[in-house]
Amino acid sequence: MRVEVDDPFGQGEFGSNSGVLVFTDRGRDHIERAVLGRCWGAAQRERIATEYVDPIKSLDAYDIVAEPVRIQEPVSGPVTEYDLRFKGLRAFVDARNPKRIAVNFRLTLGQWPTYSWDLDGDGISHTDFVLLAEELGEEHAAKLESSEYLVMDYAIRKVPSEIELLREMRRLEVQLAYVLRENETEPPEEVKKLWDEYRKVDAILATSIRSGPTPEQIVADYTKQYERAGIIVREDQSHMIQPKNDFASYSAGFDANKTRLTIDSHAHLMGAREVTDQTYYAPRIGSYGPNWTK
Repeated sequence: MRVEVDDPFGQGEFGSNSGVLVFTDRGRDHIERAVLGRCWGAAQRERIATEYVDPIKSLDAYDIVAEPVRIQEPVSGPVTEYDLRFKGLRAFVDARNPKRIAVNFRLTLGQWPTYSWDLDGDGISHTDFVLLAEELGEEHAAKLESSEYLVMDYAIRKVPSEIELLREMRRLEVQLAYVLRENETEPPEEVKKLWDEYRKVDAILATSIRSGPTPEQIVADYTKQYERAGIIVREDQSHMIQPKNDFASYSAGFDANKTRLTIDSHAHLMGAREVTDQTYYAPRIGSYGPNWTK
């Protein structure tokens, strides 16, 4: 990562927006974590700090922390920053001789628009790729591939504490219902009917969304179950049509006595980023997004 090439995933998850961060599966119960080639300091004509406190070392999160490279324009000569960007990486990789090398760029799992509203960049620069390949040498360069599936697998995993928190949130959500008004001993009939319909919807989702099937298979399963229950499953959402949120237009042509349902189940990612590209990494159970999410 370089400061000039924004990579929110890297700087949000790994604590740095500069350097070569290498995570190596060495066949043990721990992924080796290394930080190399970071830069610090200021441009040549700006005030340069005389002292440097390394924030990465204080994290105690990495097994290997190389000394950062100080940014300072050198006396005239042939060397440029391109000569230093991946310096020493080949020896590091030689010592580990990996079968595959996943690098932060995307090839397949793209967005549906041609931009990303949360600036979750889709890769290193072409210059980075060329310099990286040159440093690694022909044998290792042939192992380079996109890290997109690795990133996705990381992002959708929940740690045990998150799972317990989700269970508690779900338990509290199920407990919440209508609050009785003064002199009421039970909810009105329309509220009880709505609650019964909700429980019917919930029960079908609980049986169809499970480990094993793909999202595409899950959608087919719950759609059939809802049809048998007299519930209409729609692909579009009222805020996604024109005019937006015009419910009269949205519901035109449908039986007003039947429940209509739009399902778009997708994960919220782990991590420290303020905004996450939540709808495009995890398997998406619903009608929106590119096909690969299913």
